[in-house]
Amino acid sequence: MSWHEVSTFNPTTLNNLLMSEFSLAYAELYLTIAKVFRQFELELFETSIDDIKMAHDFFTPVPRLDSKGVRVRVVGEVKE
Repeated sequence: MSWHEVSTFNPTTLNNLLMSEFSLAYAELYLTIAKVFRQFELELFETSIDDIKMAHDFFTPVPRLDSKGVRVRVVGEVKE
């Protein structure tokens, strides 16, 4: 049997499978983040406008290099 007779390898099938798995992973992340924002009261913690403003352009906008990013603190739980 030569390599061109083998029909089991189909790269487009693998690509479709991976794309559906990525879609499911993103959906799970969105649901988890939504749950956190709905269930808890959050406030910014040691975050200033300089932690958000673009300071460098490394193909994507990046804040200053010594920034710790946007940090939040849980201050309470939302009672429904």
